[in-house]
Amino acid sequence: MTNYFEYTEIVSNGFITSCDYFQTKVNAHLLNRGYLNVYTYKGQKSVISISDFLMLIINSGLSEEQQAEIKIDSEDSQVFIYTNRVSTAEKLDSVVNLLMTNSHIEEILDQNISNFNVYTSEMIVNLLSSPRDIYFEGSKIGQLEWLDYAKYCNDNNQIVDSINAYNKYYIQTNENAAGFNLAVLLSSINLDLVSIEYYQQLISNGYDCHHNLALSYYKLNDYDNALQSLLNVDFEQSHKSYLLKAQILIMQNEYKQALIVLNQGFVYLKHINVIEANRIKKLFIEVNNYIK
Repeated sequence: MTNYFEYTEIVSNGFITSCDYFQTKVNAHLLNRGYLNVYTYKGQKSVISISDFLMLIINSGLSEEQQAEIKIDSEDSQVFIYTNRVSTAEKLDSVVNLLMTNSHIEEILDQNISNFNVYTSEMIVNLLSSPRDIYFEGSKIGQLEWLDYAKYCNDNNQIVDSINAYNKYYIQTNENAAGFNLAVLLSSINLDLVSIEYYQQLISNGYDCHHNLALSYYKLNDYDNALQSLLNVDFEQSHKSYLLKAQILIMQNEYKQALIVLNQGFVYLKHINVIEANRIKKLFIEVNNYIK
């Protein structure tokens, strides 16, 4: 019976079905539907939360009676479902198997998508123009607490709530730091066209974020504007700009110029920022080997 299940372990008192969200096909299908990666688990981005993923498995495979007798747990992107019934384990194992392939996954998502907290770019843009009131533990909080709440949400994988809080504060105060944090979060979910608008606004207010503006242009494959933005960067203060400029030059097939920038960065940073210097050294070796 050991080989009977693919994703379920037989334990002394029952069965544990487990899988890692990022090994399934769920996220790829949701991205194809236009949803954004707004959650992060162990450095990997996901469209839905792991709690929603658990519910996706359970609701797709189990009756209400079966759901009442299971026990669930999760760790980062890994989920665990315990049952003492072989029939329940069979259904759970079957659902996970479907999610690991492209078989019937669209039908499964159709049945569950309305229950997910998912976001499209249009939804985020609408949120920016019409921010929600902010509640913490059931109570509406005031402006003095919005920044603390935004940081709390960002630290706890609630990126959309953090975006809403920073945006609401920025609208009310026009504080550059809040606008910058907002733009960075928007870029983190690949809304760089929107981020660019904020970075440009901040720069017109005298706030130095040319590196981040260049990074957003780079992510959009707009290499000319990315390089133009870097002209306004003090590389000795913005250490990551050496690597960014080199990467842009590489995308433009300017390998020798990229090597010059990387060498300059390594020489300057090797005694003051060892981590960044090592990143630069690694890319220098890769590019040098490639052009040889």
